[in-house]
Amino acid sequence: MPFFADFQDLLGNLFGAPTVFGWPAYFYVRGCQKRGLPVPRRDLVLCGLFIFVFLPAFTLLGSVNSLLQIADDWQHEQAAPFQCTPV
Repeated sequence: MPFFADFQDLLGNLFGAPTVFGWPAYFYVRGCQKRGLPVPRRDLVLCGLFIFVFLPAFTLLGSVNSLLQIADDWQHEQAAPFQCTPV
């Protein structure tokens, strides 16, 4: 089922990048703020890089690639997505 694999790839790109790049940086900064600890400037820069550069870039690039793959597979498949086809 090529469509299911492509759809799974799309979901992975949409939710994987925020999990890897967004959540740890956000929780680190938020945890320091809640405890009243100062966040070092170097850590703020790195967290900002992860949240504002890596997160959108990898989410966008991965999702666009997955959507292009879905469109390409859709054009070359005889069956509709999630339709069972005899092997």
